[in-house]
Amino acid sequence: MSRAERLSPVHLALDHIIKINELWRAIVASEEMKEKNLEGFVRRARQYPSLLAASGLVPSVTFFLSKIIDKDNPDEALRLLVEYLTAEDEDKAKEIMNKMRSEAEALNALKEDAGKKESEGYLWFTGALLAALFAFSEAVGIKVQLSDEERFVHEVATFLRGLQEGRKEALVLERLLLEYSSELKNLAAAYAGAVWGAKGEG
Repeated sequence: MSRAERLSPVHLALDHIIKINELWRAIVASEEMKEKNLEGFVRRARQYPSLLAASGLVPSVTFFLSKIIDKDNPDEALRLLVEYLTAEDEDKAKEIMNKMRSEAEALNALKEDAGKKESEGYLWFTGALLAALFAFSEAVGIKVQLSDEERFVHEVATFLRGLQEGRKEALVLERLLLEYSSELKNLAAAYAGAVWGAKGEG
């Protein structure tokens, strides 16, 4: 993905919703999961833009991070989801998707987070949120280094602390993330009833 594409909130939201749908179809939307859908993700997508506008970049992201700590092995599931969404090409994305399907704990976490309960959807949406934040950060010249596979959430927190400590780029990132999340909200609502069998409202 080019720098211009990474700086386009609309392009990134389209890329992510397509990848999320492909992942959903590959690992979750099976016969035994027919009672599941991505209604929780749709709800989170609807919730986030106003939260970002009200609380700011870092607090809005940490709020969503706090909601996934009770998931089974959230570090691994979140790391793989972010890697999948930030994959530079289709082959790499498929490679990561296959890895997800073989990682039982990460796979179960994603399956358990796919549904319409009030507690669901945070893992899927936080993955998209972080993938967008990292893409925008790289595009404006902020190096993203998240190499510790065992402590992914900790590495994310360290990255966010850097943003909080007076980086002028944080204001640019906040604007880009607001545009991205607003577009993702619209796309999630469109996919909800037409593709996922979820409710677009509620």
